[in-house]
Amino acid sequence: MAAACVPGVASAKSGGAPPCLNRPKKPETGLMSMRAQSKAAIIFFVMCLAALLPLTAVSGEQTRRNICIVTDDSAGVVENRAATELAEMLARMYTANTFSATNTLPAAGDVIIVGARNRGIIAQFVSESDFSKPGAYVVKAVENNGRNIGIVAGTEPRAVLHGVYGLLEKLGCGFY
Repeated sequence: MAAACVPGVASAKSGGAPPCLNRPKKPETGLMSMRAQSKAAIIFFVMCLAALLPLTAVSGEQTRRNICIVTDDSAGVVENRAATELAEMLARMYTANTFSATNTLPAAGDVIIVGARNRGIIAQFVSESDFSKPGAYVVKAVENNGRNIGIVAGTEPRAVLHGVYGLLEKLGCGFY
């Protein structure tokens, strides 16, 4: 009969330690785990997004900022749905600003670009090394010519949608 791994119960065969505690430890590396890298990237993106969202005071009045959620012209139904979901949820969370999903990159202003890694608009901001495996997504913020750009990219359209939902969960949305 095999010994069960019950915390606090010693095994006679293992010399006193429970069998689950006799497992060899995984070798440690100097690199961050993929989960830690993902968390760090999302936290950085959230901080950059928070910098985009405050109201701008102009001569004593508060103005609403329109932040575009942009997809590529060649984006499919799932990627466009991801952009729409992101725009709708951010509009509910940050009522002082407006968010709109569009397929046209505005000439000026801060934007969030959503799409698969092989789309032209996304390809200039992400590389193959950003994706660890199929189904992976990347959430990051970059600055390009003084313009803040948020990126939610995935290896495929479904991964893009997962990236949007992952970002929204980190911002405090609950999907249940």
